[in-house]
Amino acid sequence: MFPHRWQPFILLSISCFSLALTGHAEEPKPRAIVAGALNAFGGEARVRAVHGVHMKFLGHWSLVEGSERPEAPWDVTYEEGESWFDFALPAWREKSTTWYSAPGSPAARFPWEITVAGQTAMLTVGGKTRPGSPVHVADAEERLSHLPDRLLLAALDAPDLRREPGEFLGGHPQYVVSFQWNRQPARIWIDARTWRITEAELVHSMPTDHFWRVRGDVRDRLHFQQWLLQPGGYWYPAQTDLTRAGIPYHSTTLTAVERDVAPPGGFAIPDHVRATFRAEARGPGDTPAPGEKPVMEIAPGIWFAAARWNSLLVAQPNGAILVDAPISDVYFGRTMDEARRRFGTMPSALVLTDAVVPQLSGVRDAVARGVPVHVLDANRNFVESLLAQPHTLAPDALARSGRAPTLRSVAARTSLGQGTGRMELVPMRTSLGERVVLVWFPAAHLLWTASALGTVPTPSRKAELEAVIAREHLDVSRVVGAQLEPMHWP
Repeated sequence: MFPHRWQPFILLSISCFSLALTGHAEEPKPRAIVAGALNAFGGEARVRAVHGVHMKFLGHWSLVEGSERPEAPWDVTYEEGESWFDFALPAWREKSTTWYSAPGSPAARFPWEITVAGQTAMLTVGGKTRPGSPVHVADAEERLSHLPDRLLLAALDAPDLRREPGEFLGGHPQYVVSFQWNRQPARIWIDARTWRITEAELVHSMPTDHFWRVRGDVRDRLHFQQWLLQPGGYWYPAQTDLTRAGIPYHSTTLTAVERDVAPPGGFAIPDHVRATFRAEARGPGDTPAPGEKPVMEIAPGIWFAAARWNSLLVAQPNGAILVDAPISDVYFGRTMDEARRRFGTMPSALVLTDAVVPQLSGVRDAVARGVPVHVLDANRNFVESLLAQPHTLAPDALARSGRAPTLRSVAARTSLGQGTGRMELVPMRTSLGERVVLVWFPAAHLLWTASALGTVPTPSRKAELEAVIAREHLDVSRVVGAQLEPMHWP
């Protein structure tokens, strides 16, 4: 308890903050706050009357999913395009040109188009149309949820809307309200002086996303600025910045906003595309997994599990050693079950060969089952962060078990296992292979290249790998990797 002599000062401080926030001692109720923010758009009735919007934009993304390392600075991709939304269907269509450079590849220009309607996604790339994937359907829902006027309508309609303690952002007093949207927590900051929505925070899980699924509770923070008066008296923020999981992730600037303008051809998706999507679309939690093929033996005691990202099962007397944990907890859980069925006991170890998230998305399930994990020393902190990530919205096996991980750092060339399946873990320590551990099988003259060669080996990646093979005196006759089928070398 505070001493009695301090209580008047505490009450005075609370009162002063209330006055700074509102200009008077009596603070508005949460629905009045949200209604005031809608008035700053032009009024609730005008906002509800908008059935769709067309936006032209410029923007850039931090390529958290495809950079050389899992820490800043990240690679950046730039975009220019236009989006259409239909709030009633709901539907989303985007036509964009992206400038992108993958590690080890030159920069390239990629025009593409996506349409999502009726829980179906369609992609058009290089003039060819094909079904999208479940993550594109989730992307459409996310884009709709990030529109500031839709956020305010959701807040106003929420039965659990409540007031939170006020805050200051950028030196301005803010009203803060919170509510549940689609069973996920949301908060909104509204400037107490201008009544404009300043920021919003959404906490959600992303089960259809190969990169973000393993991170569990994903925290998005949106900042809205550059308010412009649009035709018809409708105000809209021209700039939106998204910080995801503490990472400056996406920034977009609108160059034009039109209400109730449909795209050419609308949001039509041909019946054959819908049928193929329903039959073939796969997410990381689906069975079978994207690209999954039967497990096959590629050398004595070495089994290759092919999918969109590959892995190895290596026979050992005390339990198989698994190389990489790709795709998801669901897929890799099945891989561990397969190893136990084939070799009679639980896997004895897991080797993670990179910090590329789709290659290690099953690591949480491995730790939940008590499997020790070998990880490059430079990647250890990143893996620990994934294992510590909260999973309260959709608890996985590790969240339910509460088990502590057993991580073993790989700092130098290290021997693991015995017999024909004996392997050597070889850190690359190169520019493009900074976070890569090669796995060398001397008896089979087989080299697991992890992601060192990517999907299609580029001259830069191939040159680095050749240099490491020469440096380590490896007698390689075949290579196989995270996204490579077994092939002869060179």
